[in-house]
This record gives sequence, C-alpha cells and structure tokens, in this order.
Amino acid sequence: MKNNTSFLIGLGLFLTFYAIYLFFSFSLYQTGVFRKYDLLFQADVPRVINNYTSKGRQDRTSVHPLFVLLVNPIGRLLVKVIPNKILVAIGINSFFGALGVALAYSFFLCNSKELIYSLLFAVLFGISTSQLVWSSVPETYSLGICSLILNYILFAFDYKKEIIHRRLWILAGLFSIAVATTNFVQSIILYTFALVKTSKEKWRMKISSIISFVFCVLSITIVLALMQKMIYPSSNLFFVPRSILYEINESGWFNFYFLKDPLKVIEQIVKNFFLVNIIAPIPNSQYYEALISDAGITEKGMQVTFSDSWNYLSIGWVGLFMWITLLTIGFYKGIRGIFSKSTGGLFYLAIFSCLLFEALLHSCYGWFMHGYAELFLYTGYFTFLTLIIASWSINKKYNLFRILLGALCILGALNNAFIVNYIINYYSNINY
Repeated sequence: MKNNTSFLIGLGLFLTFYAIYLFFSFSLYQTGVFRKYDLLFQADVPRVINNYTSKGRQDRTSVHPLFVLLVNPIGRLLVKVIPNKILVAIGINSFFGALGVALAYSFFLCNSKELIYSLLFAVLFGISTSQLVWSSVPETYSLGICSLILNYILFAFDYKKEIIHRRLWILAGLFSIAVATTNFVQSIILYTFALVKTSKEKWRMKISSIISFVFCVLSITIVLALMQKMIYPSSNLFFVPRSILYEINESGWFNFYFLKDPLKVIEQIVKNFFLVNIIAPIPNSQYYEALISDAGITEKGMQVTFSDSWNYLSIGWVGLFMWITLLTIGFYKGIRGIFSKSTGGLFYLAIFSCLLFEALLHSCYGWFMHGYAELFLYTGYFTFLTLIIASWSINKKYNLFRILLGALCILGALNNAFIVNYIINYYSNINY
C-alpha cells in the first residue's frame, strides 16, 4: 500500500511539474526569444533545438558526447507528428525537467523513508529557479540533471545496503558522460565512496575496480560516439585532442580569471550556486553583440542576467533567509557528520566532494578574461547537491522544520513564478 502511495505521489509530481514547465516554456516561445542565442542567461537555445529535432550541425558533442544520439531520434520522429521543431524541443525538454522532480522525490524517499519531507524537498527542487528555468528553456541541463540524480539514487541505495551494483554504475556513468563530460567526474566520486564503504577488498583491488569502471564507461562511450559520428557526420568526437584543446584554449570559456580577482569568483559562485539557483532576484538586462562561433553568426540583443542583481522581492528576501537557515544548519551537520564515528561520514564526504568539484570547475570554466560570467547557466548541476545538504538540517521531532520547509516552498514558488513571468513580459515588450 505504501509503495502504491509513493508511486502515485511521484506520478502526481511529474504530471504537475510537466504542466508547469510546459506553460512557462510555451509562454517564452510566444515571445520569439527561443530563436536567438545568448538572450536567456547565455543559453544556446537554437543550437539545442537543432540537437533535439534536426540532423544538421551537431558540433557541440565535444562537451555533450552523446546528447544528440540520446534525444535526436525521438525528436525527429515527433517532428513528423508535430511539424514545429521548437514545440517538439519544448515538449522533450520539459518532460525531462518533470522527470527530474520525480527522481528527486525518489532520492529523498530512498534516503529518509519520510513521505512528507521527501515530497516537500522534491517540490522545493521543482520550483527552484534553476530547475524552473532550465525545464522551461530548451537546453541540455534537464536531461543532465536526470542523469546525475540517478547517480545519487544509486549511491544512496548502495551505500545503505552496502552492496555495489557494478553494471548499474556503468550505465549510470555512461548516462552522465553522455550528456556532459564533466558530469562523469561526479559518477567517479560517488562510485569511489560507495566502493570504499561497501567493499572489504584491499586498497589495491579497490583502485583496480575504480580504474576498470572508468575504462568501461569511456570505452563504451567512445564506441557510441563513433556510431554517432557515422549517423551525424557534423558531430565532434569528444575524445579527440583537437576537441579538448578547443574547449580549453579557443572557446573563451576556460581561463584562470580567479587568479586575477578571486573575491569576484567566490562571490559569483556563492551567489549563483547557493542562493539565486533556489530563490531568484529580478534579473538585470544588458545589450550584447557577439560572434556565435558554433553557429557562425553574429547576434545582438538584450540579454537577461542574474550576475549583478540583488533586486529581490519582499517574499524573495524572506524565502532566501529561510533557505540560508536550512542550508547553514545542513552544512554544519554535514561537516560534523564527517568527523563523527558514525558510518554516515563517508556519505557526507561524498556529497561535499561533488560540490567541491563543481565549485572548482566553475572557478575556471564559464569565465571570460574580462571577468564577465553567467554562472547561472550551470546551476542545474549544482542545485540538487545543495538540496541534499539542506535536507540534513531537518529534525523530524519538531514540526517547526516541516512548517519552515512548507513555507519556503510556497514563497519560492510565488517568487520564482513572478521572476519567470517578468522575463516573459520583458521579451514580449521587446517583441523578438
């Protein structure tokens, strides 16, 4: 009976958030904003719509190795039924966004066995700024988030049961790297900690198992990437040195700006990955004109950005205070848990390690040398980790935490719905 209730709740979450994301996505589509690059937090929306629905230019497989192979066949099939590529991309992207919310519910339920708290944290994840935006704006993030949450679920299950499902880990790792190469690092981190917790083997055997895991995932991915290259000749091979060197040296997205201004880098990381990704301020807008090298075109327009905005609504400030309270308590309990003698120390350390990796990665990746960055673009890969940490703050003995979490969901939903509606109205007036 309990399993049936859990399934129905998960299904209800999926259907509810699918409807929400479709509504906002369709409203944005009507403004015409999906037809241009970089308008929405530097997102390459036209390129990703092409990834979903067309056999045309597919060169960003250098960093999204199998994304096209995963989504394009179903997208092109749906275009034959719905002859509008943007609407098809919207439907697929929002589907994965809603699926991510249902998976989030599954993770918290697997980890805590508490229906109410699992539901509330899943809702908080679904209405968070990053999930709301990237499930409404066609991009690679909604699918990438699903792949990471599946890794977290597998980690939580194996950690608790003290068993390693090696074949499932290979599939989970393959799913992660298929959408974004850097996501695979989190898979490696989680697999390593799960192995350390469950395996009684000597360290030499554990290291051998980790190397074998990485080798298997990379080998399968390379084979599938070669198959993808045959089907989509314009796709790039992620393992070719030229592709790697382009991302590091020529794309303009990777540099060591933090050596020049570490305080600014820290400020933007903390702001985007711990605050704005959950409760957003009203975005600023700025004129931009840039060469979109992937598309071979020069585009210009008014771009929305959270980078320099602290213009919160009143309910946003209240919600932000509640969120910071939960997150701070969660950090405290997590750090204390690492050094406790309980068997949960490695679990806390694994989550913090994933968080640290993402922070270090985006202290270098996503910045231009002149110091401008739109790190909100990458918050999808960070938000669920912060929610896991915030969940450690909950003391189930006190109703105060249930009330606080419920109020945060309501305030976050109202605030973030206003923010997305503000963006819709802004571009409707510009009439793209």
